[in-house]
Amino acid sequence: MKFKMLAVTLCASVLLSACASLGDTSPPLTIDALVARAKTGESNESLLASLRASRERFQLSGSELAKLKERGLPDAVLDELQARQIADAREEEWRRSQPIGWWRAWPYYGYSQPVIIVRPTPKPKGT
Repeated sequence: MKFKMLAVTLCASVLLSACASLGDTSPPLTIDALVARAKTGESNESLLASLRASRERFQLSGSELAKLKERGLPDAVLDELQARQIADAREEEWRRSQPIGWWRAWPYYGYSQPVIIVRPTPKPKGT
């Protein structure tokens, strides 16, 4: 009986310690951090590597990208930000277009019925 209790306790402690170690402890990447690193003279390759390694997504307008250029963010980083934004929009549209089912991509965004636009038929000229 003691052995079973010891085994259960050991398994529970292993599972709980495994759950406690999950997760990313690094701080999230921000635009301000990228600008500050660019101003210190960090290479474009290093900035791009950290941007690609992060899971952060930024929705920036054209005017915000122009302001980031004025603040000193390199063109290569701005191009990567815009390319990621376009890729995210394409992936979002793909997810929304998938039918409901077990194969649907996670996370679930809800199913919206497709919009079908039908042009009205012209009326005969005699009526």
